[in-house]
Amino acid sequence: MKRLLATLLAVAVAGCASGPREEDPEVVAIQDFIAVSELEPVDRIRNELNSNYKVLNSRYLIFKSRRDLYLIEFRRNCWELFDNEVLKADERRDARYMRPRIDTIRGCQIYRAFEINKGQEEELKAMGDAPGGVR
Repeated sequence: MKRLLATLLAVAVAGCASGPREEDPEVVAIQDFIAVSELEPVDRIRNELNSNYKVLNSRYLIFKSRRDLYLIEFRRNCWELFDNEVLKADERRDARYMRPRIDTIRGCQIYRAFEINKGQEEELKAMGDAPGGVR
């Protein structure tokens, strides 16, 4: 009887663990934006002293250099963007450029980067602000 109960419990746990994961709607919306806009990944991002960024969600941010705008995608959800207690240093292999798959922001590896224009930046920022929007 105990073996049967243990087997049923193991099957139930395995069934729950293998079920489909729900995707974050904010991430899906930005992935759709990338596909519809046909954004092409860039190999490097110009890094300057007055660069800053605006966090869109745990997976994406908009990086602003003096002249250009980039949509940065992380390989995983980067919760370090929201944690101000433990600050991780950025890893850079080159002082002038950040490179996807090599460098990090707040300890999270940059997966892909896309050059965007001012209109696309505004659209990304407003994506979740509309009634019934993502956020």
